[in-house]
Amino acid sequence: MKSYRHYFLLLAVLLLAFGLRVYRLEAQSLDADEINSMHTALGGIKEVFSPQILTRHPPLYFLFLHLWIKPAGTSEFAARYFSLFFSMLSIALIFALGRRLLSQSLGLMAAILTTFSALHIYYAQEARMYMLALFFTLFSVYLLIFLIRQPARLRLWLSWAVVAATAIASVYASLQIIAFEEIVLLWLLWRNRAWRPWLVTQGVLVIGLSPWLLYSQASSRVYGAVTPLTPLARPYPMLRDIALKFSLGPFLDSSLAQGAAAALLLLAALGLLYSLGRWRPRFFLAAYLVIPLALVIILASGRLDYAIRSVLVLLPAFLILLAAGLVWLRNRGRGWALLAGLIFIVPNAFSFHHYHFDPWSGREDLRDAARFLESQRQPNDLILFDAPWGNEFIDYYLTEPFHQAGLPDPLPLNPEATIAQLQGLVSQYPRIWLISWQTWFSDPTLFVESWLSKNSVTFTEGYFPYVTVKGYFTTPTLLTEVPTIEHPLVAELGGMVRLLGYDLDKGELASKGRLRLTLYWQSFKPLDKDYKVFVHFVDKDLRFYGQKDNRPLFDQFLTSQWPPGDILRDNYQIDLKPDTPPGEYWLLVGMYDPVTGQRLDIPALGQNYVPLDAIPFGGRARGH
Repeated sequence: MKSYRHYFLLLAVLLLAFGLRVYRLEAQSLDADEINSMHTALGGIKEVFSPQILTRHPPLYFLFLHLWIKPAGTSEFAARYFSLFFSMLSIALIFALGRRLLSQSLGLMAAILTTFSALHIYYAQEARMYMLALFFTLFSVYLLIFLIRQPARLRLWLSWAVVAATAIASVYASLQIIAFEEIVLLWLLWRNRAWRPWLVTQGVLVIGLSPWLLYSQASSRVYGAVTPLTPLARPYPMLRDIALKFSLGPFLDSSLAQGAAAALLLLAALGLLYSLGRWRPRFFLAAYLVIPLALVIILASGRLDYAIRSVLVLLPAFLILLAAGLVWLRNRGRGWALLAGLIFIVPNAFSFHHYHFDPWSGREDLRDAARFLESQRQPNDLILFDAPWGNEFIDYYLTEPFHQAGLPDPLPLNPEATIAQLQGLVSQYPRIWLISWQTWFSDPTLFVESWLSKNSVTFTEGYFPYVTVKGYFTTPTLLTEVPTIEHPLVAELGGMVRLLGYDLDKGELASKGRLRLTLYWQSFKPLDKDYKVFVHFVDKDLRFYGQKDNRPLFDQFLTSQWPPGDILRDNYQIDLKPDTPPGEYWLLVGMYDPVTGQRLDIPALGQNYVPLDAIPFGGRARGH
């Protein structure tokens, strides 16, 4: 029974790991990269193997995701569960690798550390290819150990080549691990003269990878051309970032956190020196971490394409070394091992908590940004992305199509060309919604936003984690001549303002319980106060079923600055209460002093509001 004890413990660890990874799996919005994954997978085989995709990422993950979402669906939960599945396989494989290197205790300790690793959890909950690559690189390392022990078996060489090719076909960054493994294989070749299997292995890799490696290019060239303001990667900051995030998760960076990370690094070094009794495991684990890390430092230094995800495949090597240090400490006293384990687990728990409950430590909130847009959109609005690839998240999250455009186009931003494009859009669309996120890449000086702010009128703003939504009026809001008005009328308010009429759009009344109203006001005297407008949707007994109360132009216009004689075009969206019964209703319109609540009288009507024409409402359509 004792021989099976570690396997029962492993099962308990895997159940805990699954709970931590499935927890709130769908709670956060898909971020831009995840939506790109879904966009590519939904595009089918043609999109997966398009040059636009292959120049940035290998095709295997997108192909698997395409096949996965057919039965699983396209929800956030379904999209991320695919990564979660491979994260669970990687934990079981880390146990097997640690067991092969030293003992079942080392394997179990490495599995426990991986279970609590906030960085591992973060990417287990991301609909991207990194957990798939981590599993296959780990699998290739596991096979490499068998190859070292049985170098004459051609079947093992072929199995390693297939798994290595699969890893590279998942993420190009897997080449870091494959480079380390090739060095080990060359040592094996020199030691055993195994030329034939090595040549066959290289042939399998070349034949399997050549179709899409021909398309690959260094993305840092694109980054370097686009955003010179972005800091370049430097060796020491990169190593510091890797040490902190591997040790404590992606969201902690303080002097206390740096001290904890330094202690864990020391423990990993002690594990390498003392726990692994034979020189081969020591050499193997040291090379497993150091060789790929050195390659990353050399290739990324002075470039702009470093991110922690590009070295995620090295996380198992670090965790196994750390587990070796804990095994060494446990042999000197369980209390010391427990304390060292807590130094790892507690900060990772804080990082886990920040990720789930601090909006600014989680992912970009594209979902709420899309909902904000959908609640206020009008049929002729334009969504303008201050990043030309932004349409993907609108396609995923919005149920109805929008007119869309992306700037700057092309990259990098050309001021003259961008101004010409903006002028064309402003002349074509009465309202523009600017979505700003990832501007560090596309528009670091916020050129597009600055131009719109100077040449249009901002009527609303929405701020979400890492995403900003701003609405702009592009048509003149102050007119010098009376335009064509759908429902003209004349009503004087307080001897200072005239209501000249209104336009009413009832197109979404039945489907969404929504009205869009445009009021036309004219001042004929200077106003000494900043009045508010009320628009009330009432029945015959003056019971409210919808209303708006704000200053003109979505609360942005000050009536005290209104030039006499100018005509103000003022827009409103009125959403009816969900329980509004069928019947006949009216819109009541007027102005009031927000300080005193006193409404402006309308002497001709003998009241303080203007009733607009009756509006029949047949009830909201089913399903809305």
